Amino acid sequence: MVLQNLNLSKSMTTSLNKLILGFISLLISSTMAQAASIIPVCSDNKFLNRCAKNRLSFPLFKKNKNGDVVFKYKTDQGGLGEFSSEEASQFTEDVLKLWSDESEISFEKLDGGLLDVDIDEANLDDYIDKGQGFNLIIWDETGDIVSELYGKRSKKFLLGYASPIFFNFKNTKINSIDEAQSLLNGFLFDRKNSVVKETRAELEALFKSTILHEFAHMFGIDHTQGGNLEGFNNNEGDFTDIPIMFPFAANPNIALHQDDIAAIKLAYPKATDLTDLASISGKLTKSGIALKGANVVAYKLSEDNPKLLAIASPSDVDGLGQGNYLIPNLIPGDYVLYAEPIDKDFVDGSSIGFHETPANFSSGFYNGAASFLELGFNKGISRAQVITLNPGDRLENINIDTDGRPNANSNTDSNGEASFISGGKLINGEAIRLLNKKAKRSKIKIVNLNPGTKLNIQISTNYPDLIKFKNSGTYKFKKRSKKIKVKLASYLDFIKNTDFEDLADQNPVSVAVTIKDLDSGYIETKDLIIK
Repeated sequence: MVLQNLNLSKSMTTSLNKLILGFISLLISSTMAQAASIIPVCSDNKFLNRCAKNRLSFPLFKKNKNGDVVFKYKTDQGGLGEFSSEEASQFTEDVLKLWSDESEISFEKLDGGLLDVDIDEANLDDYIDKGQGFNLIIWDETGDIVSELYGKRSKKFLLGYASPIFFNFKNTKINSIDEAQSLLNGFLFDRKNSVVKETRAELEALFKSTILHEFAHMFGIDHTQGGNLEGFNNNEGDFTDIPIMFPFAANPNIALHQDDIAAIKLAYPKATDLTDLASISGKLTKSGIALKGANVVAYKLSEDNPKLLAIASPSDVDGLGQGNYLIPNLIPGDYVLYAEPIDKDFVDGSSIGFHETPANFSSGFYNGAASFLELGFNKGISRAQVITLNPGDRLENINIDTDGRPNANSNTDSNGEASFISGGKLINGEAIRLLNKKAKRSKIKIVNLNPGTKLNIQISTNYPDLIKFKNSGTYKFKKRSKKIKVKLASYLDFIKNTDFEDLADQNPVSVAVTIKDLDSGYIETKDLIIK
């Protein structure tokens, strides 16, 4: 058995700073799931660090004969610190409903939901890690079970654990989760044991957030960094944008973050998720070499705080060593992609990723295959490549190379057909100069990397009233390059736009131009220089 310990964030009250969330996992080390945030195991019943790549398995509770996924559980009859058995059971029912509301997994209290005994140190061996035929939740009322299992002092800092403990096998390989178990430490849910005396309401919130996180491990949901490396390291500010499955307790809300919702939908999808939601996948590399200790995040635009609807995926999500990522179950809309290291505290000890954090890798935004912007969050998110997703879109081969140069596959679509790259300059090699009264006409050049292959492209900017392309920016051509006519509004029209009101102080200024291959969906951006 492997004990995984999790510290709590400073965002919680001072009394929680020394508490630890934890989960015990059978044959589970710290690799990532085939599609982000499902706990992996080695199908050959070995530890993951000795598991062949083709033996990785991502088991979940299987469907019954009616095609339903039903998680049947019982709790023992004891209380939990200040909470009675009835209160603890009701809280359990409340938080499990949050998971079932977003997925096709349902939760059923078997035989009324109560075990026929109160589990304590005396009868512990009859229940811990023993097959019960259902999923068992143990209330360690005084913390003495935790002390018995992990040493006398452990009850002062270990809040609890949860994990699958038994699996179904098919042809000698792990196929699905058969049974899971959880234990909560009542010693820490008693205010007389707290350094700071929380109100009972605060204690109840701590309990609910703990079981909301821990129970998810029972039905196969893993941890996530959730695109909050920056916010976590600051240890201040708004923590409501941090997922519940973040390894450190931080979010004060008893609610699921969009990243949590994406994970449970991935594990137990609703019938409509495939057509209603979208996904992005590709590889994360540095100079063409796979990055395996990083995180790729999709931030949804048009939100006051883009992190509220962010969904993340570790690179090397499938454990194949190729830097693959998959961001699932995205709400349709506009997104930008961001790559960041996985916090070193989350490597090995949290199961977000078993690789060391890559050396010489700084966070940045995807800005097309040939551009990676190592900028601060607020500035970078405004300059990054915008990716528009419609319901049901499966955008593949969005390969991100963090050295800022295209890798060998960045100019081909998923069928290997030719794509394009912007020449990135005017034909005469000079920038467009804005005049005071009348518009200026000039040209840019688009280069076809594979002459003779037809390109069907569309060019646009975020300023259609100021920068206009002939033929509404849509062009077809087979030759090596094509000159595109551009018409710019007057200088006075530009400075009326808030983005350009300080144009004189920004001379020259760059405007992102988006070029999209209408056949393959390949998108690239390039800056148009205006002065």
